[in-house]
Amino acid sequence: MPLQTAKDATAKVVPLPQTIFSQPLSAYNIPLIKRILSIFYQQSTIRQREPRISLLHKLARVEQSRTDKVRDAVAQLLRLNIPIIRAAVEAGPHDEDVDGELTGVEEGTDCEVCLRALPPESFPQQDIASKCEHKAHMCTSCLEQAVVANVESNPWDTIRCPYSSCERLSNSSIIRKCLKGSLLGNYNKYIDKLEIRNLPNFRWCLKPSGCGDGQVHNSAKSLKIACRACEFEMCFSCQTPWHEGMICTQSYNDASILKSANLIRHTTKLCPRCKAPTFVEKKDIRCGNIVCFCGRGWNWSKVRYRAG
Repeated sequence: MPLQTAKDATAKVVPLPQTIFSQPLSAYNIPLIKRILSIFYQQSTIRQREPRISLLHKLARVEQSRTDKVRDAVAQLLRLNIPIIRAAVEAGPHDEDVDGELTGVEEGTDCEVCLRALPPESFPQQDIASKCEHKAHMCTSCLEQAVVANVESNPWDTIRCPYSSCERLSNSSIIRKCLKGSLLGNYNKYIDKLEIRNLPNFRWCLKPSGCGDGQVHNSAKSLKIACRACEFEMCFSCQTPWHEGMICTQSYNDASILKSANLIRHTTKLCPRCKAPTFVEKKDIRCGNIVCFCGRGWNWSKVRYRAG
């Protein structure tokens, strides 16, 4: 019998347990898995299109490698359908009575996550998501943590209600209120382009140093596009830097146009999430892992640039 090689040994797939955090595997959809993993993993290690089976294996490894306190806390949050945020996991599980109700909780508690009695102004004045069929009692502070965790680990056009059993999409206005700084700016830019970026006459800016903006262009008037954000000029048809006085096929032989086009090709790739051309400095390409303005982390070497 031939000896088993190291490669053969590592190729073995460890079977999944029947339950993870005391929940059957059928209870886990991809957004929920990513929400839990975001507490324990860096965003760049969770691929956008990672298969559910792969994510379940990661979740199983998280369960196996954590303390009893963490495992019990996550299991309790899942069982009681309480939004999972880092603070709630770190706080550990709370005592329950025979009916499964939490005990030792402040009298008059309103927030189901931090379990504190809070005044009405500590809660959002707007529904977390449209048409939710469950009651939502989460203070603004806990909601902000839950939304940020969702935004950092899921595609931005599919951010769901923080309650694990709810499939409703969160209101973008609520999401905006929970984000700050560059994350808010990038989310706004992403959402503003969401409704128009798939139109046939929409074009992203191709400025070699990176712009991140895009616009709808009326090509019937002119093939020349001037980016409204940075004024970089490009061709609507062949999607290269603008070639004044030349048709597209002639520009392919122009040294300056070719130089700019090659620079774009070697320093720009389309983000797997938002499809925006993402620019990266040559010195940073060696690292491989980059982050688009939309917040998506991905590996440079595994994505090819394609105009259009």
